[in-house]
Amino acid sequence: MSPTDSARGATVENGYRIRPYEPADLAGFLRLDSRVWDRTRSREWFRWKYADNPYTDHTPVFVADYDGEIVGARPFLAMPLRVDDRSVLAFQPADTMVDPNHRREGIFRRMTTRALAAYRDGEPALFFNFPNQHARPGYLDLGWRAVAPEVTYYRIETPTRVRGQNNGLGQRAADIARPLLRGYYGARRALSTPPDDLGVREVDGAPVELVAGLHDRRRPSTIHAGRTEQFLRWRLASPIWERRTYLVGDPPDEEPIAAVVARSRTTDDGLRLTQVIDVAPLSGGPRWQAALWRGLDAVIRTHPTTALFAVSDGAIPHRTLAAFGFLRDDSLPLSRLTTFDSMLVVRPNGDVDDETAWRVGGRAVDDPDNWCVTFAERDTS
Repeated sequence: MSPTDSARGATVENGYRIRPYEPADLAGFLRLDSRVWDRTRSREWFRWKYADNPYTDHTPVFVADYDGEIVGARPFLAMPLRVDDRSVLAFQPADTMVDPNHRREGIFRRMTTRALAAYRDGEPALFFNFPNQHARPGYLDLGWRAVAPEVTYYRIETPTRVRGQNNGLGQRAADIARPLLRGYYGARRALSTPPDDLGVREVDGAPVELVAGLHDRRRPSTIHAGRTEQFLRWRLASPIWERRTYLVGDPPDEEPIAAVVARSRTTDDGLRLTQVIDVAPLSGGPRWQAALWRGLDAVIRTHPTTALFAVSDGAIPHRTLAAFGFLRDDSLPLSRLTTFDSMLVVRPNGDVDDETAWRVGGRAVDDPDNWCVTFAERDTS
């Protein structure tokens, strides 16, 4: 739903205009993105993520301009959330930017409050996102509530490449780490019993209909993105990722037990990254767990140039991740290598002082037990 008519115009204070995005802003938006995030994003990426998002009839972005230059942006990623048998629209703040030369002017707060006012009388039902420790206080001051830390599991294949991504892993430590990690991964796998009776069929891209059908078999009762064909066709179409799907079955060419969808890209600073963006279905019994073991094994084996594998907590059982040596980023040793942390925060689209507003479909949105989050829900694109 578009912003209300009363919120379409611009507000001006101290020379800064806060207003809805217009098509003529695209070049300025991308210049600001490059400056703030030190990366290169294309017009195609913007169209996929915001302009052509199938869940809005407008581009859900607010901007701040100063003397005709875009100096701030407050985009939202529109996403359908499934709550039991109900589907609601949610907005996820994403790619928030303020030009370094225009910070400490209240631009972040003004863009966010303007957006909240614009959407107050309609959709979305709620806002949710994953700010780091630096951005989080701003959201909490505006009515968001912290729900739970957002944990990622990593398997480091090339420590010397990962070393370049943070300041915590020195060259000597990286050189020593590689043989130690190889030994650790071998030991972990030796302690795990592989499901020999399951086979894997590898498919380029993402077979949307098949993956959506697997999700329909067993939907979690917790809050998660509704994996319809429409959602998967959009969400798995980011132009900056390459995708590959692993269908696990017995035998593998028949109807699969589970699917593991992986995506890879090389970052602007040269790191080859592979994520498990989704698994289907999202829950199951021992046979499902065995299929995920086989699928994850195939992901690792078929990405020999990947320096870093990542899986969002909630996608694959911890026991399976441990069998392949994946480590949590909020625990030792990985917690010593970074000062970054992110947390799921939520806010209803309504009166935050009304406790009934914090329930959607009978579930409390600020209860961590009511959420199932993978990279499919997280803005990692």
